[in-house]
Parts: sequence; C-alpha cells; structure tokens
Amino acid sequence: LAIGVVLLNLFGYNLNQLSIVGLVVALGLLVDDSIVVVENIERWLREGHSRMEATLKATQQIGMAV
Repeated sequence: LAIGVVLLNLFGYNLNQLSIVGLVVALGLLVDDSIVVVENIERWLREGHSRMEATLKATQQIGMAV
C-alpha cells in the first residue's frame, strides 16, 4: 500500500478517490490470496508433511492460480 502511494507520487499522479479504491481492492486481493495459500499449507500439514515440504508443495500447487 505504501509502495503504491509512493509510485503514484513519483509518476505525478494525485491520490484521489479512484486511486484509493484501486489500492484498497489490490490490498483485498493480496489478503484473499494469502488466506488461500495458508489454508493449502495447513491441509498439507494435516496430511503429515513437514513444514518445509508442505510449504513447497502447497505453493507449487496453487501458485499459478493465485
């Protein structure tokens, strides 16, 4: 979010209502994707995989979709 505000300023754009809405939507997508990844990691952990293996397999499995 902070990077978006800095980039808007660097490129000479004003921080108006539409810009704020766009940043909020992007933040929402980021949070949603993070939840999906964490839930998939938890599923792999419940199946008995190690933390490292569960993390790698879960992110490889849904990485392109996210």
